[in-house]
Amino acid sequence: MSSLISFSEEVITFCGWLKAEKANNKTKIKIATTFLICINLMHLSTQPNIIAYVCWGHPSGYVEAELSPDWLEVSDDVLENLYADLSRLSESLVEAVQTRKPGDE
Repeated sequence: MSSLISFSEEVITFCGWLKAEKANNKTKIKIATTFLICINLMHLSTQPNIIAYVCWGHPSGYVEAELSPDWLEVSDDVLENLYADLSRLSESLVEAVQTRKPGDE
């Protein structure tokens, strides 16, 4: 698993990703597939917001699982919910790697 932490004055992004190859059934060409688990924080100096999700890389971008579909204001409750939800998000990433196809296919 590779990871990236990027930050600026107002945004921090934590992403981990896995790359796998799958054969296209029609062409038998191997296609690189990327799976991401991301936690993003923004508005750090005003009212911090957070979003966390597991998704497929380009071209799909399909979201397999998420803490919330919307950005949430950071609070003790939100952070506790994220901590409690990390195992579900991680399991979603593992399932995506195993099936090697977005859940919407």
